[in-house]
Amino acid sequence: MQMQSADNSSKPISAVSSIKPALVSGTISASLACTGAAVLILTTASGAGFSRGELIAWFFAAYVFGGLLNLLLSVFYRLPFGGVHSIAVVTYMSTVINRFTLSELTGGYLMAGLIIFLLGWSGWFGKLLTHLPKPLLDAMLAGLMLHYVINMFSAVRDSPLVSMMSMIGFLLAYRFRTHVPPLLGAIVFGGLALGFGTPLPALSLPDFIAPSLFLPSFTLQGVISISIPVAILILSNDVAVGLAALQKQGYRPPMDRTLLMTGIATTAASFFGAHSANIGGMMTVICSSDEAGPHDRRYLAGVVSAVWVILFGLAAWLVVPFIKILPAPFITLITGFSLIGILTGCLRSASRASGYRFSVIVCFLIAAFPFTILDIASPVWALLIGVLTAKLLGEGDKGT
Repeated sequence: MQMQSADNSSKPISAVSSIKPALVSGTISASLACTGAAVLILTTASGAGFSRGELIAWFFAAYVFGGLLNLLLSVFYRLPFGGVHSIAVVTYMSTVINRFTLSELTGGYLMAGLIIFLLGWSGWFGKLLTHLPKPLLDAMLAGLMLHYVINMFSAVRDSPLVSMMSMIGFLLAYRFRTHVPPLLGAIVFGGLALGFGTPLPALSLPDFIAPSLFLPSFTLQGVISISIPVAILILSNDVAVGLAALQKQGYRPPMDRTLLMTGIATTAASFFGAHSANIGGMMTVICSSDEAGPHDRRYLAGVVSAVWVILFGLAAWLVVPFIKILPAPFITLITGFSLIGILTGCLRSASRASGYRFSVIVCFLIAAFPFTILDIASPVWALLIGVLTAKLLGEGDKGT
């Protein structure tokens, strides 16, 4: 009887020990979405002249709908989905957002959600990706993100102490990146330097602002410059990467149903002016990793991550004013640090594609220099001209 009692008492301890890794991994995953990704939205919205109410609605929808999507997927399928919104899309939208009204943006995002939904319903997702070479997508993204990273040098000039401390924090955290996100190290060390060297303006408790709904308007230009690029970026750089991460860990994620639910979530978020609500690549990698605990309980990391980002979205009316009082050099640094890992990954992936040598360079250079021709922004031209160059030169991965 004593032996039986000992065995029973060990079960709660075992359960707690298996939940703890999921709690840590889920929290780390959520920190990626609630730091650099949040700052990037603020940077893009500020450049477009969004009001506080419009920015709060964007934050609320992206984080709440993105969190709910990943929470439902994780619980329903018992798989460690992680994600909230697409950093790639925010980076892209920073190049075109000034040319559209809020209602046109809403219509463009709504159409992107419908495109994703239809691809999930039809099962054409795999066929689409075969016609959009991943190396060219990586080159286009790398070109988009390049100027954000280059802008970090202006922050070094304007705020050398904060920049130096942020770099130290980033490098120290990178040394232990399986336990601490490098971006979090940059924020903590940079924030300490900021607290000692730069007094922040006083922040009183802001008034509560409920998220607003926006009516969509649809234009051909919105479909070309918003809907199609946004759908492609979500599918290729978020959904595909997240599903591949799950498959690599031995899971069998439901591809078409994931797309269906992503399309519904993105469509719902669009009515609040949010660009997307989707599963994420790096967040799913963290939630599904060996560090997240036993294989059959890693879905709890996805649950934890989703709960954190939902709470973050619900607190948008409190979070947005706090982020907005941060000095511009610090915002620039955090934006650059949040993208530098994606930039290096895209450059590495594009450079390894031996079948796309010249077209990758063309795509990267066009995307790196912002311009508009026929109301179409340079990233779209980069992808179109890159694909055309590959076809004309006979480039491509043989047998793919």
